[in-house]
Order: sequence, then C-alpha cells, then structure tokens
Amino acid sequence: MGSVFSIERTRTSLALTIVASGLALGCSPYSAIRDPLPPTVTLPDTFTSGGEGSASESPIDRWWTTFGEVALDDAVETAVVENFQIRAAWARVRQAETVGSQASSQWWPQVSAQIDASRRRSVLVLPAPVGTQAFENNSFSISLPVTYELDMWDRIGSQTRAAAFDMMAAQDDVETLAMTVAANLVEAWLNVLYQRQLRALLEAQVLTSEAYLELVVLRFTEGLGTALDVFQQRAQVEGLRSQLTSTVAQEAVAEQQVAVLTGRIPGASIVPVDRVAIPSPPPPPPTGIPSELLVFRPDVRAARHRVESADQRVAAAIADRFPHFNLSASLGFSSPNLEALFDSFVYSLLGSLLAPLIDGDRREAIVQQNHAIVWERTEALAQTLLTAAQEVEAALVQEQQQAAQIASLEARLEAAQLALGEARERYAAGLLDGYLQVLASLSTEQLAEQTLLQAQRQRLSYRVQLHRALGGSWTDALEMPEPHRPIQGEPVDEAAAESETALETE
Repeated sequence: MGSVFSIERTRTSLALTIVASGLALGCSPYSAIRDPLPPTVTLPDTFTSGGEGSASESPIDRWWTTFGEVALDDAVETAVVENFQIRAAWARVRQAETVGSQASSQWWPQVSAQIDASRRRSVLVLPAPVGTQAFENNSFSISLPVTYELDMWDRIGSQTRAAAFDMMAAQDDVETLAMTVAANLVEAWLNVLYQRQLRALLEAQVLTSEAYLELVVLRFTEGLGTALDVFQQRAQVEGLRSQLTSTVAQEAVAEQQVAVLTGRIPGASIVPVDRVAIPSPPPPPPTGIPSELLVFRPDVRAARHRVESADQRVAAAIADRFPHFNLSASLGFSSPNLEALFDSFVYSLLGSLLAPLIDGDRREAIVQQNHAIVWERTEALAQTLLTAAQEVEAALVQEQQQAAQIASLEARLEAAQLALGEARERYAAGLLDGYLQVLASLSTEQLAEQTLLQAQRQRLSYRVQLHRALGGSWTDALEMPEPHRPIQGEPVDEAAAESETALETE
C-alpha cells in the first residue's frame, strides 16, 4: 500500500503507542500535566459578535461548496493533494514518525552479530641455552551480544510519548496548512471572477463615456459646447481605459495564483471562461461556541500537543537523573581452532547499575531547560487560542458591517444615477453653463458602481476568513500522498512513475 494512510488511522496508532508506554515497566517520578490549557484563558459561552447556530451547530465542512462553483470544488480537492507546501508538510510528518520509531526502539533488546578472527605472535626471550622462543596463537569466535535497559523510571516511555505528541502536532500542521491553502485558493478564485466582472463593468463604462464624448464633440461642432468639455470627457475615457488594462493584468495574476496553489505551472486558465461574476454570499455559517476552537482549529491542537510533548521531555529529563539498570549477555562459540569452533559454546551474563553522582548540575540544567520550554509553549498555546477567537470575532463583525456598507453604497449608486440623469437633461436643455456638472455626475456614478462591486467582493473575502477561522473537521480525511520520488526501500508505483515521466516529457 506504500505510505498512504489517513490521519484518523495514524492518530489511532499514536493513541495505542501512548497507552502502551503507560503500561510499560517504568514508573515515572514526574506527574505530567493533565490539561495544558493555560488557566489564564477562559473562553466565553458565545462569540460577542453573534452568529447563527451558535449553541449547537458545528462549522460547515467543505465550506467552499456553498459558493456554488463546481470547478472551484474540484480545484480545492486537487490543491489539498498536489500543493507542494502541503506535500512538504507531509514529509515532515514522515520525519516525525521515524523519530518516534527511533524512540520506541529503545524498548527492545539490542542484538548484534559479531564474528572475530585473530592471529597473535608472541616472542619470549629466555637465558641460554633456551634463547628466544616465538609462539603463535589463533582465536576464532562467533557471538550474539545482547543489551537491554530496564526502563525503571519511564525515561524511554516519556521520550516515546513526546515523539508521539510531536507527530500529532506535525499532522495538525498539515491540516492547518490545508485550511490555509483552501482559503487562499478560494480567495484567488473569487479574485479572478471579481477582476472579470470589473473588466466587464469598465468596458461598459468606457462605451458609455465614449457615447458621452461623441455627444460633447457633436455639440462642440455645432457651437453649443466648448473645447474644454471635449478635453475633460476625453480624459475621463482614457482614465477608464487605463483602469481596464490594469484589471486585465490583475486577472492574469489571480489565475496564475490559482494554478500555483493547485500544484500546476501557470498556463491555461483553470477558472471556467464563462464565469464572469462573483457569486452571491451564501447563508451565514454557524459559528458554534468558542471552546470548539480547541477541536476544529488544527493550529490550536498543534500548540496543545507541543505543550504535551515538552512536558513528556521534562519527565524524561528527570528520569535521566536516576540510576540506569542495564542487562547484557553474549552467546556464541569460541575456539583457537576453526574446525572445532562450534564445539566450544560460551556465554556471559552481566547486570549493571549506572548512577550519576557528579555532573556539574548538567542534568538538572536540562530539567530546568525543559520546564522553560513547557512554559514557553503554554504561553504560545494561550496566544494561539486568543488569536483564533479574535479571528472569528473580527470576521463576524467585519462581514456584518460590510453588509451595512453595501446597503449604503447601493443607495449611493441609485442617487448618483438620478443625479446623472438630471444633469444630462439640464445640460441638453442648455440650463447649465458648462459640461463640468455632467462630467462630475458621470464620474460619481461610475465610481459608485466600482466601489459597490469592490465592497461585494470584500464581503465574500470576510466570509472566507470566517470559515478559515472556524476551522472544521474536513481535514481529518486527508491522506499522506506518495512522494514524487520513491524513497529507498519502498515499493514503486509503476503507473505513477510512467505518468510522471510522460508529464516531464511534455
């Protein structure tokens, strides 16, 4: 099956590892903390900015589907698998997994195979008449040395649990990154649609302004206007055209961002070309209760697991100050004659006690260092939790106020349209001294249209920020992908290798 495994299955194996280490022979002289949540952080029952379903409902899983963009749904599903930042984070999970295996390996006897062969020549100088005598000796042996440490103080168990918590934190980091990539991808996708809609709006405004320019030129040729009116309207048209070129560039950049986030080289547009407008805001999501951030925010879980990991290393450092009990044995054969080697069975058994007496307080310093790491990570956990709550509160209040701003901008646009109509009629009837009031009204209307569209786009951005801040359980289903280059010792997926070779050829 290769290296593919789900987070849920891995968490189950980690839980079994922690339970097994708790049932090991050792008895730790240190009592680990039971709840790493800082006592100075007390979460309220509800978010102050409110939210629908705050008492009972959980955040929406796969929240990007609420925008009704099928192609976007497919892009997000691709990004959480193919994004190179996420794949690199999975590699860090693999590294943490191997560190855990190294730590737990100390529970097993260390068995080696040893083969020795030697030939020794000795010279003995004696008085005459014996004189100098030379002796030669051969020695052959085959043995299996075995060493084993009795984990009396749970030092190895604490190190193993610390590695298990580190691996959990690494997996939480993957989930955090996946949520960030999903949010960034949705933002880039919406930005493509916004730039397309803005381009369509600017193109329409250019046509309108050109029509006004034709009218002003006509009145000028008939002696009913001035050259100043023509110049001012022409400047208005060129200003809109310059905005249009900038919008085209921004649209291309946003499409490139979408491609990179999905692990592709920027090229053909992933966003369907027939989509030229931002979607309407979906219904507000349930915000749940603040304490659920501990469950649905993987960055909070990661910070919590790192506190627990550091605490286990305190236990390991304290246990290292106590005596170490070691058992060693050797079984094998030894003989000066190679032909008779297996006729001479030998063995040895040894038990040793190693107790540190004087180390210049080195071990005590290590204990204090790890205590300080627990302190640091506890404070970092508190800050992460506060930041999570603040992000939800900020997104809620910003979207609420943005909705009110959009209502005001819609009223402003309506008033600007009425003002433009009135100014145009008065100018055509000769009731205005110049074209300046018409131009001002036209600029006001066009700016109001652009501002309203920008505000609608910003409201969607606040919605994306809210979903990201709330977290969710959809990342539980993420699976570790196969590396693009096979790791030594692992089976090679022939189909994947052929597909990658074909892609590189193209």
